[in-house]
Amino acid sequence: APIKLIRSFVVSLPMAGIGGVATAAQLATANPPLGFPESLGWLWTAPNPWLLITAAFSALGAVSAIYTFLQPKPYTAKQGKDDRAHQNDSFAAAENQQKLRHDELLREIASLRTVVGQSNPQAAGPFAEALTELAESDDAADIAIAQTAVDQSPEVAADALMAEGATGKLRNAERYRQAARLYAPSAPSKAKAAYEEAVGLDPSDFWSWIELGRLRAQYDSLAAARNCFNAGLQHIADERDRMVLLNEFGNLLITEGQLGEARKEFEAALAIADTLARAELANAERQHDLSVSYENLGAVEVAAGNLAIARTRFENSLAIRERLAAAEPGNAQWQRDLSVSYNMLGKVEVAAGNLAMARTRFGDGLAIAERLAAAEPGNAEWQRDLSVSYEKLGEVEVAAGNLAMARTRFEDGLAIAERLAAAEPGNAQWQRDLSVS
Repeated sequence: APIKLIRSFVVSLPMAGIGGVATAAQLATANPPLGFPESLGWLWTAPNPWLLITAAFSALGAVSAIYTFLQPKPYTAKQGKDDRAHQNDSFAAAENQQKLRHDELLREIASLRTVVGQSNPQAAGPFAEALTELAESDDAADIAIAQTAVDQSPEVAADALMAEGATGKLRNAERYRQAARLYAPSAPSKAKAAYEEAVGLDPSDFWSWIELGRLRAQYDSLAAARNCFNAGLQHIADERDRMVLLNEFGNLLITEGQLGEARKEFEAALAIADTLARAELANAERQHDLSVSYENLGAVEVAAGNLAIARTRFENSLAIRERLAAAEPGNAQWQRDLSVSYNMLGKVEVAAGNLAMARTRFGDGLAIAERLAAAEPGNAEWQRDLSVSYEKLGEVEVAAGNLAMARTRFEDGLAIAERLAAAEPGNAQWQRDLSVS
């Protein structure tokens, strides 16, 4: 189209111009001056009206050529279609690039979850859930925070969330909960502070009270923990929530030595756990809940001196945990639970005087604890489990009269307890462990 227009201009303008100039010259030099034609002779007598008409049309041709050249090019339907296709291609390319970045971020979050899960399986799920929520957000600031967790560290990302938690209310409460879940694997004292902020802004969240109560039992007092659980009691959403609270109250009661009351709480929790587990036989979490209830009841019976009943409870728990661990060998939480079950049965055998069997049980638990602790030396819970295993084996050797071996076991446990207590002086649990080491 542009070439055609230019060609029209190049051809029409000179011709029109030349014709117009020639005709004008003839008109100007006509003698006598041109008049109206009186006969047909005007057609071949120069100058004549034909030349005037030619001049007029030549002038119009020149004007038309110039106007056509200078006017805007018409926007055709094809051009519109081409432009829309180009825009669509550009948008598609931008969206594809954004999706690639998003998918890469999710893969990096999954890798972080694996790392955390090796050291703290209980924290790994909520940890990854918090980062995924940020990555999936429509808010670019949320996505940037998730990227910070990957590029720098989860704690830096949690710090950013805490800073953002200065305004708003419910949104800020969720920010604090997300921060707490990110802090939990490596900085439980900061997690406690974050949950305290969260319940201040949104006291209706059940799990915030549960997590805060557990942390206050470690850092503050049993009374402070009970206050949290009582607050959570007002916000129970389903039977599993009720079961969780029954277990938490039972743990406080057994620590206080109120074994009868603790047993009632644990038996009520077991009834719920059993019902839920039967309803979902393939649900690993429901089976895990059931194993916890058996373990809690076993602990009560050990404290009450009912060793045969305690052994049965712990064996019930162990059977479930062996199935879970066999089904998912890479699940660190299931491995850790299995180690705890071995230790619990070891305590029963010590109390019953079966030192050889106790040594075997504690040895099985130690093997798992060593693997988990070696996988992540910086994980405090894993290190504490290892310290407990050394202590239990030391107690067996004392009872067996192997004092040199007992000293070695106790010293290994003490070294870990000292490191933990020094790292978090405000953690009452770590301080108690050090005092008994």
